[in-house]
Amino acid sequence: MQANLVVQEARLNVAAAELNSAQAQLDDKQRELDKVQAMYDGAVREKQVITHTLRQSSTLLARIIIYCHSRSRDC
Repeated sequence: MQANLVVQEARLNVAAAELNSAQAQLDDKQRELDKVQAMYDGAVREKQVITHTLRQSSTLLARIIIYCHSRSRDC
């Protein structure tokens, strides 16, 4: 009975060590994911700014063209 307890304790210790190792790997991967997610979020924000600026520029250019056509063709 005592020998069985020792064997079970050894198995428990091995399982706990494996769990700790797996948890450490998971923590590392979570940190990597957090960094990549932050990069992605920044890229999305940058794209939104660029898209907004492009739309504003297109609108302004269209207004200038309309204005020039209404005034003269040499605008």
